[in-house]
Amino acid sequence: MLDKIANIELNLAGKNRKRTFTKKNFSEIYIAHKLSAKDILAISPAFKLLKKHFFEVKDFNKNTSDSFGLSFALEEFLFQVNPHTSQIIDMHELEYFVSKRIDGKIKVNILARTKISDDIEEFSSIEMDSFRFLFKRINDLKITRTVHLQNTLALNNLLDRIYYEILDNFTKINYVVVKFIDLAMGKNLIKKCNETENFNEAVLIKKIQPVEDKNV
Repeated sequence: MLDKIANIELNLAGKNRKRTFTKKNFSEIYIAHKLSAKDILAISPAFKLLKKHFFEVKDFNKNTSDSFGLSFALEEFLFQVNPHTSQIIDMHELEYFVSKRIDGKIKVNILARTKISDDIEEFSSIEMDSFRFLFKRINDLKITRTVHLQNTLALNNLLDRIYYEILDNFTKINYVVVKFIDLAMGKNLIKKCNETENFNEAVLIKKIQPVEDKNV
């Protein structure tokens, strides 16, 4: 199986395909039981932001003063992220577990280091074709056990031909997630990110984990 990954020809200059999207229902919000009515009113601009970009919130909670838990859906994909403010400010970095809501066979652990700034070009929806391509490629490998980056650097060959498209998508996703935290919690993370001079944009697949595999 690892040979199949290694044999994928590297070509990171893939072109973006035509962008289409399906509007999703935003009615499912499961934060109400975690926050008071006053809190919900206070964060309404944050949820308007998510609605604007077709993020379907599944869960949101404050772990500590500097750490948050957020899960949301974009079309058929579920994203789980636990951003930490120092990691965002210092590295522009968020780490996700991404799975498909329909079959849910695997989770892909992806580290996304991107520009986080109000200078991001205006956008509405996020095209998910590159994620569909990635998950099809992974499913075709029929992975039956957890594969870590430590096992094979070739894991990131799975991003061949879609690397820059995935990077562009995570630039938008990271911006929305951090902007949401700013609006919901009164943070100024994006402003502080603008002061960070040295960081390298990157998308890194850290782990692929079959859902039934308990060997995390």
